[in-house]
Amino acid sequence: MRRTTLAHLLLLAVVFVWGVTFVLVKDALAGVSPLLFNLLRMTLATLALGLVYRRDLRHIHAAPRLPYRQLAVVQIGVAALTIACLLPFFEPHPFL
Repeated sequence: MRRTTLAHLLLLAVVFVWGVTFVLVKDALAGVSPLLFNLLRMTLATLALGLVYRRDLRHIHAAPRLPYRQLAVVQIGVAALTIACLLPFFEPHPFL
């Protein structure tokens, strides 16, 4: 089989899976909240990737110390700026 034919078949498989999961996600969200659904989804994805890469996980070392206070200030600033920029688009205003 030529490489281009294989690539097209794989792309069709991705489109099929994507289309099927769209319907499944829509049905699943009818029964649970989006927050719970994403929690379960990300937990399952983390466990699956942990199984796939379990040998590589042994070679992870502790991260270097980071300036957590500076990172927290920047994160709070970014969050406040995001809320301030998006606030005019909400009707009625959720914080007023």
